[in-house]
Amino acid sequence: MIKITSIIFVLIFLVFCCFGFVVWGQSEIVFTPTDNFDIPFNNASIRFGVDGTYENASLENNIWNFINLRLNNTQYNEKLRLRISAKDCNVTISSCFVYNRTLPLDTTRRARIRYDFVGEGSQVFGLGFDPTMGHWEVVVNGEYIAENRGWSFSSDGLLTVIGESANVSLSYFGLPNSNVDHSFFDQHSTVIITSSAVIVVVIVSIAIKKSKKQNNSS
Repeated sequence: MIKITSIIFVLIFLVFCCFGFVVWGQSEIVFTPTDNFDIPFNNASIRFGVDGTYENASLENNIWNFINLRLNNTQYNEKLRLRISAKDCNVTISSCFVYNRTLPLDTTRRARIRYDFVGEGSQVFGLGFDPTMGHWEVVVNGEYIAENRGWSFSSDGLLTVIGESANVSLSYFGLPNSNVDHSFFDQHSTVIITSSAVIVVVIVSIAIKKSKKQNNSS
């Protein structure tokens, strides 16, 4: 009986650890328009024009990486993994969202980023899109700009805009599975945790039944 009780305790402990890990990993950090995300080496800074939340933000190789970012002025619930950098300018992002648009015969993956920048420099954005599964459109001060004439899209999925102080709108159109920047656990964490809990319950039930049979037989 002691062995079975110990097993049950360990299994329950592991389940709570899993839940604790998920909750810890998904804790949200609130930011406001007064928060700056500086890139000192590039003489640049990033900020958002509205309130929002993210789960993690880190500066790596002069690129800010935001995990599960969401701005409060969007009607879409999907959280983003946004990579953003700048050089010799200050960037203010007013909106940023990704969504699936479903039509009777088709579904497309769409994204839009609107921002202003002050200075003469460059801005880099990445949402994890596969370059072969969609395309970007760039509008600067209300004018559509052709690719390689002020902006470019690299093979690693980063879009770079170069110019002087301006208002910029970036729009993406692609296939529904064009966004590949989510880990397996991020996409299936709920299923994984739920399945783990069910498995533990089943194991505990079997252990209890086995224990009762052993007690009855003795």
